Formats: sequence, C-alpha cells, structure tokens
Amino acid sequence: MMATFFFIALMVLGLVGVWVAVLRPRFTQGRRRVRLEQLRQYRVAESKDRPGTRFSPARVAYETGSFLIQRHLLSRRTLDELFRTLARATQEPDQFLPVFLGAKTILFGVGLVLGFVAFMSLNAGSISHLVLPAALPIGGMMLPDMVLASRRKRYLRAVESGMADALDMLTICVDAGMPIEAAMQRVAHDMLRINASVANELRLTARDMSLMPDRQEALRQMAQRTGLPVMRQVATVLTQSFEVGSPIAQDLRILSEDVQADTMLRYQTRVAQLPVYLTLPMILFILPVIFIVVIGPVALSLMGQ
Repeated sequence: MMATFFFIALMVLGLVGVWVAVLRPRFTQGRRRVRLEQLRQYRVAESKDRPGTRFSPARVAYETGSFLIQRHLLSRRTLDELFRTLARATQEPDQFLPVFLGAKTILFGVGLVLGFVAFMSLNAGSISHLVLPAALPIGGMMLPDMVLASRRKRYLRAVESGMADALDMLTICVDAGMPIEAAMQRVAHDMLRINASVANELRLTARDMSLMPDRQEALRQMAQRTGLPVMRQVATVLTQSFEVGSPIAQDLRILSEDVQADTMLRYQTRVAQLPVYLTLPMILFILPVIFIVVIGPVALSLMGQ
C-alpha cells in the first residue's frame, strides 16, 4: 500500500515537472504564435472598413463576429475552416470573416427561438413538432454558406462565359507589343463594364504577377482560385510560353480559338436540350387548350342534344 502511494506521488511529481519545464513554455509560445497569426489573418477591420456606421444587419453581424473572434470563443481549427470557405468565395476573406461568422451565429440563435416557438405551438406527436425545432437552427446556420455558394456559382459562370472575349482582347494587346502584365491590366479595365468577374480575375492575376518573383506561381494561383478548365488552360499555355520561349500572342490566339469552339459547342448543347425542357410546359399549358378547342364544340353539341 505504501509502495503504491509512493509510486502515484512520484508520477504526479514527474508530470508536474514535465508541465513546468517543457509543456508550459511551449504552450505559452504556441498561444502567442497563434495570437499573432490570428491578428495577421483574421484581423478585425479598422473603423473605416466597418460595414456602415448606422444600425444595419451587416453591422450587427460584423460586431457579433468581431466579438467572437476577439474573445477567442472559437477554436483555431474552426476559424481556419471558415477562412478557407471565404477564401474560395471572396477576394478579401479577412474582412468578410466577422460578418460571415456573426451572420451564422445570429441566424442560429434566430433558428433556436423559432424552433422553440414551433415546439410550443405545434401539436405534440406530429412530425413538424419534432423536425422543425431541429431543422430551423441548422438551416439558419447553413444559410450564409448557401448564399456564398450561390454567389460563387454565379461568379464562376460569369468568368467562364466572358473568357472568350477576354482572350481575344488579350491576344490583340500582346500582339501589339504589350507585356503580359500590362495586357491583363488593360483588358481588365476594358472588361470592367462588360464582365466584372473576368475583369476582377485578370486584375488579381496581373497584380500577383507584378508582385511575385515567379510569374508561374501567380498563374497557378489563378487556376486554383477559380478551378475552371479555361483558367487552367490559360495558366498552362502562359507557363509553357514562359518556359519554352514561344510567342505568347500565337499561343493565346490558338487558345482563344479553342475556347470559342468550346463555348459554341456548349451553346449548341443547350439549344439541343430545349425540346426536352419544353415538353412539360407543352403538356401542361398547350395540349389542354388544344383539347378544349377541338373537343369543346363536340362536347357542347352533345350536351345540347
């Protein structure tokens, strides 16, 4: 018994010694390092970047998210996941993170309140009495993600539809003797009123190519940022032109023709699908009218007899 007590006391002293000598300094340094990274990545915007000075839903969401970030109420892993989600959908995820986080929190609370009201007002034993109290908070928390996903899809569709025209203009600029960075900036400026999504992608790529020592890394980031096949083709063609030394204008001209052919093929595919999509409206709205016009007089005459 005495030996067991002595062994337990020795283990406790050893664990305390390891904590004081090894683990505690590392945890302290780790917390400092995590705090510095959070301040760098998840900085709370200055007062001039705040979404308005008056009361608004965006303002409330911003203040709520800023409070959660500053009080360290969320783990670093959760913040990293939210940051990556925003990085795929927006160009400034550090500024949108407080609004996104606050919106999820507020909508989750609203869903809880509505779920409690539904639980108290609906009849016990029904499916809605059990499903709504659980579905409303989950739906409220997922609503910002669905909004971001919808905006991301619209943005990618706009980029994909406008790259054919952008490549034509880019080919003209490069063929005139402009560097590729200046050509992208010029095309981005000209495409701003035609297709703001394509202009934004070209502007970001031109900025990265001007700042980064390796232009190929900027092109790889452009391909990863959107994930579209056409952007990967542009990045591959420009990277091969830089490595081999082939004329960029000629490669862009060939790529532009391929992209236009793919765009035309996609439009033709959609046109070929129109008869299938028109079948249901024709059955619901056109055929009943035809039956009434054809069979109506016969039915009226039979009813008169």
